[in-house]
Amino acid sequence: MSGSERGGKCCLTLAVCKWWKCITLCWLSVAVSFYFIFAVCLSREHLQREDYRPYSADSKKSWEAMDAWKVLHARQQTRDTSSLRSLLKQPPLQIADSLLQGIPDILQPPLPHGVRLESEDRESASAVWEVLPGANEHHMHGLLGRRQNGTCCTVTPVTLPATSENFTNDPFSFGFGYSVETSDSLPLSREEMDQRSSFCVWKQSAMYSANLPSASVIIVFHNEAFTTLVRSVHSVLDYTPPELLTEIIVVDDASVSLDNNFDEYFVRLQDELTEYLYLLPKVRLIRLRRRRYFSIARMEALWRAQGEAIVFLDPFVEVTPHWIEPLLERLHRDREIIAMPAVDDILTETFAYQKNVHNNLQGFNFLLEPVRLKSSSSWQVQTSPGVGTIFAVNRDTFLRVGGYDAKMPFDGATEGIELGIRFWTCSGRVEFVPCSHVGRLAVPNRRAFVKQNAVPGCSGGQKKMRIAEAWMDQFGALYKLLVPRAPTMKPSGISQDRELRHKLQCKDFSWFVENVPQFSAAPGFSVAPRGVGALMNPHTEMCFDTLGNQKVGKEVGLYLCHRNGGSQAFALSQDGRLFIGTRNFKHCVIFDLMRLKMIIRECDSKKLTRWSFDEASLRLNPKDMPESCFTVAQHRENDFRLQLHRCYTEGPTFHAQRWRWEFGQR
Repeated sequence: MSGSERGGKCCLTLAVCKWWKCITLCWLSVAVSFYFIFAVCLSREHLQREDYRPYSADSKKSWEAMDAWKVLHARQQTRDTSSLRSLLKQPPLQIADSLLQGIPDILQPPLPHGVRLESEDRESASAVWEVLPGANEHHMHGLLGRRQNGTCCTVTPVTLPATSENFTNDPFSFGFGYSVETSDSLPLSREEMDQRSSFCVWKQSAMYSANLPSASVIIVFHNEAFTTLVRSVHSVLDYTPPELLTEIIVVDDASVSLDNNFDEYFVRLQDELTEYLYLLPKVRLIRLRRRRYFSIARMEALWRAQGEAIVFLDPFVEVTPHWIEPLLERLHRDREIIAMPAVDDILTETFAYQKNVHNNLQGFNFLLEPVRLKSSSSWQVQTSPGVGTIFAVNRDTFLRVGGYDAKMPFDGATEGIELGIRFWTCSGRVEFVPCSHVGRLAVPNRRAFVKQNAVPGCSGGQKKMRIAEAWMDQFGALYKLLVPRAPTMKPSGISQDRELRHKLQCKDFSWFVENVPQFSAAPGFSVAPRGVGALMNPHTEMCFDTLGNQKVGKEVGLYLCHRNGGSQAFALSQDGRLFIGTRNFKHCVIFDLMRLKMIIRECDSKKLTRWSFDEASLRLNPKDMPESCFTVAQHRENDFRLQLHRCYTEGPTFHAQRWRWEFGQR
C-alpha cells in the first residue's frame, strides 16, 4: 500500500471518529436535559403535596405567596392587565393577611425600592390601568364611576334637604369639619375652572419641557367621608394627563368606627370603597391594620411608589386643570427642590371653590408654630421657609434627604417645619409655584380630628424640642426660652438627626436665617443671640420681670427668680436689643431717662436702647452710658427695685450690679 493510500485511510478514520463523538455528545446532552426537566417537575409536584413541609407549616400558602409575589413583581414591570391575569388567572392582586403568615423570608423576595409590606397590611389594585372610554379635557382618564353597562353612576348624589340642619349639628361634630351632607349631594366628578393667570397659560405653552417626569400621587386618610375622599381621587384622574400619572396610592391609615354616630360613614370606607376604587384606573389601595399616623403612613406609600416624582395630597382636595404640569416642570429643571402649589379654599358648608390670592407661603416662628405668609406674585416662583401638606418632590431626592421621619411620627404641621429646614440646609430649597392650583376644604376647626390623630406618647412639645436641639443650633435656645418646660424634655432621635446632618453635609441654621428670604420669625435675630433666659442677680436671686404685664409702656422691674420663663424670659441680640420672650419677639426693653425706669417698647422704635453685657464683669448697662450699671437696690426688707447707678468694682454695690443668664429649671 502506497503512502498516499495509507494517509487517505487515516484521514477517513479520523473523520468518522469525530462524527461519532459529536453524535454521542448531542445524545448525552439531550438525556441530561430531559433528566433535569423531569426532576424539576417531580420536585415541584412533591413540594406541593401537603405531607412535605420543609419551609413552613403549610407549603400551599408558600406557593400561593410565591404566585402573589410574582404578580406583584410583574405589576412593577408592566401595566398590561391581561399579562397580570395570565399569571394568576384572577383579578389583580389582593393580599390577605393569611397569605403572608408563616412564610419564611426565603420565599418572600424583596420588592423594588425597598418596599416593606407588613403581614398585617393589605393591598389591592385597579382592575384596569388604561384610560376608560369617554376621555376629554375634563375627564382625562375617561368617564369614572360608571356601571358595567356604561350608564351613570354607581354612586349617585343624594338630595340635600331643603331645610338643612344647622352646620354645627352636621357630622362636623364627628371631626370632619365640613358638611358631609353637602358633599354627598354633589357629583364625584366636578367640572373645575382653570385657575391659572394668563401668564401661566402662556408660560406652559411656550416654555415647558415635553419630557416631564411621571408622578405617583399619594393620599393618606383616616376616618374621612367617603364622597369627599373619592372626589379627591376623581379630580386627580380627571385633570392629570395620563402620560404624567403613574398611579394614585390611597392609604387607609387604620380607619376605625369612633362611635355609633360614625358607623354609617365607617361602613362606606370598607367594602364599598375597595370595590369602587377597583373599577377606577391606576389606583392602588393600601389598608394599614395598625395606625402609622400622618408621616409614616405617607412613607408606607412612598416605599411602594413607582413614579419618578411624588405628589402628596390631602384626602379632601380637588385639583384644577393643568395643576400638575407646573410642579413637574420645576422638578424637571431642579431635582433637589420641593415644589408647593397655590392652595385655594373650598368652602366647608357649600363646597364652593374660592381662589386664595395670598397667604400661600409656609413660615414659622421661634415657637415652631406654622405661620401663613403672603405671596407677592400670582405667577412668579417664590421661595418658602416651610412645607405644607401638599407638595411635589423627586422620589429619590426625598429618600436621600431622609423623607418623613419614621421613628417619630408627626401630626401634619410640625414635620413641615422640619422638612423645610432640612431641604433648605441639606438639599436645595422649597418653592411656591403659583401656576399650580389645588383646592382644599378650608376646615376651620377639626377638634375631634386633631384629637383622634394625636400620636400616643409623642407630644407636640417633644417634636418641637427635637427640631430645636437637632436642627437649630444656638437658635434652639429661643424655642426653649418661650417654652419653659422644654429644657426638661428628652425627645428621642436627636443623635440620628445630627448624624444625618453630618452625612449630608448640611449648612447650619444661621445660614438658614440669613439666606431664606421670607424667614422673619424674629428680625432681631439674624445671628444667634448673645444671651437667653432670665437675667438673675446671684447675690439677691432677683430677676428681671415684666411683673405680669407685657404691654407697651409698662415697667420692667424685679421679682424673685422662679426659673419658669414667662415674665422672666429675655433675650439679648448681638446688636444690643433686649427682647422680651414673647411669641414674635416684637417687644423690647428701653431705659426711659425721663422716668428713670425700664419700659417696654416696640422693637422697631427709634428710641430703642442698645444694651451692653460684659461677660467678664457680668455688668449690664446702656451702650451710650458705659459708666452706669443696672443695680438691685433694696429699699425695705422685701422691696427690691431696679435702678441705674455708677458702676462699682468692689463692695456690696458691686455684687448688686452683677447679672447672670439663668436658663431653665433647677
